[in-house]
Amino acid sequence: MAITYITLAILFQPIFKIALGRFLWNVVDVIVALGLIISIYINPRINNIDKQSKLN
Repeated sequence: MAITYITLAILFQPIFKIALGRFLWNVVDVIVALGLIISIYINPRINNIDKQSKLN
C-alpha cells in the first residue's frame, strides 16, 4: 500500500506538470477515487482479522 500511495503522491504533486491530456486525467481521477474509497472499507476488515488472530 505504501508504494501505491507514494506513486499517487508523485503523480498528483503540484511541482512538476505531468501532461496526460484531459480525458486521461479524468480516467485516472475516477480510478484513484474508487481505489481510495475501496481501501477505506478493506483496511478495517484486515485490521480486525489481525487483531482477532493475535487474541487466539
